[in-house]
Amino acid sequence: MERKVYRAPKRIDRNSSAGVQDELDKLLDSGVSSLLIDLTDTEYLSSAGIRVLVATQKRIGRNGSFALSNVRDAVRETLELVGLTEVMTLE
Repeated sequence: MERKVYRAPKRIDRNSSAGVQDELDKLLDSGVSSLLIDLTDTEYLSSAGIRVLVATQKRIGRNGSFALSNVRDAVRETLELVGLTEVMTLE
């Protein structure tokens, strides 16, 4: 199974989250079941962004793989604050 890499935008917030969700849904609709979200450029993650990540991970489910990479400190702190570092794979 080939892993697809999605490079996330600078901000995943109320203004951008719907577009990010649409792009991720298109990938999953095309049959992608192994997804790496590259957060190299992502400086800010709001609660709307967290919803996108959680929804995408749930949709992939146990039969696929989902991971986040290149997580900046500020984004990592947000993920830690809401407990997602315990349930999401960070590379």
